[in-house]
Amino acid sequence: MRPHRKALLLLSLGLLSCAPGKIVLLPTPPADVRKETASRTSAPVTLPAPQPAAPPSPAVPAPSPVDYTKRYEAAIARTKEAIARKAWITAIPAWVELENSPHRRDAVFHQGVLLQLAGDLDGARTLYRKLADERPSYEPAAANLLGILLLRGELAETRPLVARLLPAPSSPPSGMLPELQANLAAVLVEEGKQEEAALLILSLQARGFKFPSLSWNLAVLAYRKGDVATAQKLAGGLPEETASLWPVAASRAAWGSEGDKIPAIDNVPPAERRMASLARNLRAYREYRNGDPGAAEAILRETDGGPQPPEMLTNLGILAADQGKWKEAREALDEAVREKPTLAAGWRNLGIFLEIFVGDPEGARECYKKYGANNGMRREEVLKWADWLGRSAPSSP
Repeated sequence: MRPHRKALLLLSLGLLSCAPGKIVLLPTPPADVRKETASRTSAPVTLPAPQPAAPPSPAVPAPSPVDYTKRYEAAIARTKEAIARKAWITAIPAWVELENSPHRRDAVFHQGVLLQLAGDLDGARTLYRKLADERPSYEPAAANLLGILLLRGELAETRPLVARLLPAPSSPPSGMLPELQANLAAVLVEEGKQEEAALLILSLQARGFKFPSLSWNLAVLAYRKGDVATAQKLAGGLPEETASLWPVAASRAAWGSEGDKIPAIDNVPPAERRMASLARNLRAYREYRNGDPGAAEAILRETDGGPQPPEMLTNLGILAADQGKWKEAREALDEAVREKPTLAAGWRNLGIFLEIFVGDPEGARECYKKYGANNGMRREEVLKWADWLGRSAPSSP
C-alpha cells in the first residue's frame, strides 16, 4: 500500500521578553473613556484568588494499527461456515468491515457472491457491476456479472462490457481470468458469433484449462452447430454441481433424448420471472412432445398477473395453429415480434405460419431474412431456404 502523505503545519512562535527596568507611561484616554474608567475604579478592586493548576491529563496511548490480514482471514472463515449452514447473509458484515481496507475489491466481490448464493441476483449484480466498471476491471466480478446477464438473457447489457474487455476475440488479453474468458465465449455464442467463440474456447484448451463452464460452452457450441450427439455427450460428463444449475438442466431437457439423466428443472428462484417463464415453456414443450398440444397451450396461458413474454406468445401461436385456431395463431405471432423485434425464433415461427398455413411465401421469406439478421440458431439453413423461396416464387404478371 502506498504511504499516506502527511501535511505538516509549522508554527513560528514570537518570544516576548518582559524585563521591568523602568515605568512606561500610557497615553491619556479621551474624556468619555476617562469617565467610564473612573466610575469603574471608584470601588475597590478585588483580584481573584489564584487557582491551583490543573493536573496534567494522562497520556493517551496511540491506537495500534489494524491487522487487516487477520480480519481478512476471519472473514474467509466466517464465509465458509455461513455457506456450510446456507446462512449466506450472516457473513456479509465481516466483508463490510473490510471495504475501507487494502482488500476493498475482494470485500465487495465476496458480498456479491453471498448475495448471489442467497438468491438476490439484483443485489449481486449491482456489486459486480461496480467492480467490473472500474479501470482496470476486476475480472472475477466481471465474470460473475456476465453469468447473471446470460442467465437473464440480457444480451444488450453484455455488449459494452464485452467490447471493452475483448476488443479482439481472436487474441484475448494474455493472463485473462479463464472463467471470464469462458463467459465471454458464452456471450459470443448467444450472439451467434460461433467462430469467434470457438477461438476463445480453443485458446483456453491450448493453455490446458479444464473446468465445468468450459465443457458446457463446448456443449452449447456443438448444439448450435447442429451436432446434438456431441452436445449431449459433453453435457453428460458435467459434475453434479454444474449439471444441477437450472439453465444447464433446462437446456439439456430441451435437447431431448436424455430422459432421467437430467436433474429437476423446477428449482427456479421465485424472483427470476424470466427463468420461471422458461420453466413453464419447457413444461409445455414436454406436453407437446408427448402429443397433447391442448395441455401445452393451457400451461403457456398460465400467468403471474403480468403480460405474456414474447417467447410465450410465439409458442402459443404455433400451438394455436397446430389446433386449427388460425386467428388466435396469427394474433399471437404478430404480437410476439411486435413486442420483441429481435426475437429470432418469433420471426421464424411467423414465417412458418405464413408459408404453410397462409400460403404467403414472400411474407415468409421476409420473416426468414429477419430471423437471419437476428442471428437465429439455424441462420445459414433458414437463409438458404429464404433464397430458394425467392427464386421459386412465381413472377408477377
